Amino acid sequence: PAEQQERIFDAFYQLEDSAPTANEGVGLGLAIVRRLCALMDIDIQIMSTEGGGTRVRLRLATAANPRVSINEVVPGEQVSSLFDRRIMVVESDTTVRSAIKETLVSRGCRVTGFAATEPALASFDADDPPELIIAGAAVFRDRDGLELVEVLRRHGGHTLPVVLISSGVEEIDLGEAVGGACEVLRKPVDAASLLASMTRAIEYTSA
Repeated sequence: PAEQQERIFDAFYQLEDSAPTANEGVGLGLAIVRRLCALMDIDIQIMSTEGGGTRVRLRLATAANPRVSINEVVPGEQVSSLFDRRIMVVESDTTVRSAIKETLVSRGCRVTGFAATEPALASFDADDPPELIIAGAAVFRDRDGLELVEVLRRHGGHTLPVVLISSGVEEIDLGEAVGGACEVLRKPVDAASLLASMTRAIEYTSA
């Protein structure tokens, strides 16, 4: 009812229901929503028709300078130095892995992607080894990722460069543990940072 629409945002307030359910709440949900909206300066509106349902609408301002996506424009020299490179991506997060692959393929890289170390190792071809590994920190639990790097370096060259994508909460210093040509990036990662790290790691092995 119109006369009760404002009250539904009050803590512990519930409209009378002739047929209550076993999973009834305590009347805090919308009160919490309104409080959060007030803290974040978000406009909240309610539109309700008796017997026809209720709609709650939040109005959020868009960012004036949104973060550039992973497919942002990057310097041409970085793109040319990575063209036709064989890159192995090992990342358990499907969204992150797909975004990285899409970015690198669009720059002319030859990319293979894996969600875990076992299929990555199984796919290793000594006659066509990767020239660089990009690995998410999650694959380094229980030393799986370190073993992957050790195996690939043993068969593909001890200077094989590695770019690690870190969540920042690892219990080990991944850069020190991997050693050699290793770059460590913290999430979230943008295209410019990723490609710059790849270029530095490759240049390190070529020096």
